[in-house]
Amino acid sequence: MKNNQTFEDLASLNGIPGIPRGYSGPVLTGADHYRLSTGQLEIFVQELIRDYYSIRLVIGNVFAKFKASNWLQKEGLYVNFMLQNGVRKNIDSIGKLHIRPGYHSAYYTKPTNCSITFDSTDELKFLGIYYSPELLEELVPYFPDFKKVIKNNTATFQINPSIWTIPSLKKATNELIECPYSEQSKHYYFDLKVREVLYQLLELTYRKTNKQYNYTSFEVGKIHTVKSILENSIDQKPPTIKSLAKKVAINEFKLKTGFRQLFHSSLFEFITDQKMHFAHHLLLNSDKPIKEIAALVGYPLTTNFITAFRKKFGYTPGSLRRS
Repeated sequence: MKNNQTFEDLASLNGIPGIPRGYSGPVLTGADHYRLSTGQLEIFVQELIRDYYSIRLVIGNVFAKFKASNWLQKEGLYVNFMLQNGVRKNIDSIGKLHIRPGYHSAYYTKPTNCSITFDSTDELKFLGIYYSPELLEELVPYFPDFKKVIKNNTATFQINPSIWTIPSLKKATNELIECPYSEQSKHYYFDLKVREVLYQLLELTYRKTNKQYNYTSFEVGKIHTVKSILENSIDQKPPTIKSLAKKVAINEFKLKTGFRQLFHSSLFEFITDQKMHFAHHLLLNSDKPIKEIAALVGYPLTTNFITAFRKKFGYTPGSLRRS
């Protein structure tokens, strides 16, 4: 294990170098690989360290309630995307954060203590990106208010400490994880992608122009219930806005505007995004025929699925498989 970690060193365990036998998931080209195994968890960690940023991808399983305490060793911006499972963090310089599956957090801090607890005994997958102050300065001319965050040394700069990851950000992080390029070009690719993620985060935070409405905690809870309904409808025809509003007892206007305000996406865009990313995962990680995958994400006609997939990713399911 390195002594210059830029992320929390999970439980300060001794990692076993290399890719686990039988592992078939994404591999970060050029990263350091090691696995950690205890009675509480078994994870595969990939960490790519560059001069001005670091990327960490963690995939595995949590078998029992797990808590780790450690030290964030470098000043900078820490962004965490929870792809599966959730995590609770207690950071001395920031406070408490709860990052649920499908959400992310972003905070700027000097070196500080940090503890983490995973939400459930389940599969775990998260992506972390560390940005140095030097890299962040590149975008300050375009987002002057961000300079205050760096100057104050410690802050969560988003409106909410944990926020749902919008489709365009999800696409960028997925492209980062699934780097398709060779050893010769991967450095340039990663340099571009980490900056794209950062730009989107700052754009979301500092350039909100749509009118914001106030919602009660009861109404917010109803809107989150609708999100859960949509997440469990991947293999079905999407329910109508009218039926969803009636089911959770909220009017259609509040549902539509509240959903977009909370999740930066329309209901239709959200469910389509869920379907396409699940299909993308199945294409890369299973041998299921394209026709079967289309049915699994609610497309009885394979041609309609291929059209939607190409519109989302810019290439067909078949070309993804062949690559």
